[in-house]
Amino acid sequence: MAHLDFIDPGNSSGSVPTQESPFENLRFNPIIYSCPICKQIFNSPDNLFNHRVEAHPSKRPTLIIGGLETSSHPSRHVIVRNVMESEIQFLEAEGASKNDKSISLDSLKVLIAEKRQGPFDFHLLNKSVKTHYSLIFDIPENDDLTKIEDLFFQLIAQDTFNTERVNLFVEMAGKIKTGKRYTDGLCNYLYGVLAKDQKGNTHLKFEDHIAKFNSSLETLKYFDRALSNTIVGLINLNLNIFDLSYSKLGSQKIISSLFRFHQILSNEKLSSRIEKHESINSEKRIPLDLATEKIIAWSILDNERFSKAQDEIKHLLESTEWTERDKYKIKILLINFFLESGENDKAQLIIKDYRNVAEFSNLIARATT
Repeated sequence: MAHLDFIDPGNSSGSVPTQESPFENLRFNPIIYSCPICKQIFNSPDNLFNHRVEAHPSKRPTLIIGGLETSSHPSRHVIVRNVMESEIQFLEAEGASKNDKSISLDSLKVLIAEKRQGPFDFHLLNKSVKTHYSLIFDIPENDDLTKIEDLFFQLIAQDTFNTERVNLFVEMAGKIKTGKRYTDGLCNYLYGVLAKDQKGNTHLKFEDHIAKFNSSLETLKYFDRALSNTIVGLINLNLNIFDLSYSKLGSQKIISSLFRFHQILSNEKLSSRIEKHESINSEKRIPLDLATEKIIAWSILDNERFSKAQDEIKHLLESTEWTERDKYKIKILLINFFLESGENDKAQLIIKDYRNVAEFSNLIARATT
């Protein structure tokens, strides 16, 4: 069973001091906030909020938490972390009501920030529109999340990782008072790995791994913890989403791999985004599917070592063993290798199938110059 070494970059949102990590000086750009309408990128929730007001005025009252627009009724938006008043913004709202009683927007912010568990319904109002929000607060205790993570590494970071181990993790974590959603998110990732590799006595079909990964992603992306952020990075890599917004990833390898694919597609220099550090051994490991293990390993090789892996890579491209998503990543690495080696003709043979893919615009430009 493949595993990814996990380095907790300090505290996992806890209060107990941890040993010094060699990755604590990694430099990241700020979290990227994207406008859901025009996709323009901003480096702070305030800048995104101001852009929405100026560029996309809306008559519908809208709740924004941490720079992200919150789903309104009938979709119940789940809150799984503490929310500060400064993170709460209202767009096009002139007032609010709760339980059919008027409430000021400032008072509503206080109530949202204080809420920890259970449903929370209210309306945002303006002269022409009334928007119903139905939030669910399920904020776990930090100590419980730490206990869940301890169980994860005790039971799952083993060479015998299988369905029975996951079920045991579910059983033991289920006895912890809070954090059920966190446990569900971790388990869906684990079941996705087993389904993709068709190992570990899984009864899931191969194609089920995508649904499991997506379900895990939708849950874990709201938890700002080193383990959840690392798994979100792994799932994004599986789904070919080279997202750089998770700044607390706990593994040097997944950080370097995501940045590598982003660098190749954007033609951005890696050194401007991240400082490299030597990895260290860790007893904490996260299970990987075998294809992702190889892709991460290949993505961080220099050209000399990558060239030695070409025969295996070409064999996998011609086989039916790997998904098209994984072959897509291999082709990105091959195209970049050929371009850097001055073999533009070989690069163009691969690129021709992606000429209408926007992500390949920089690679196409490099291949034709």
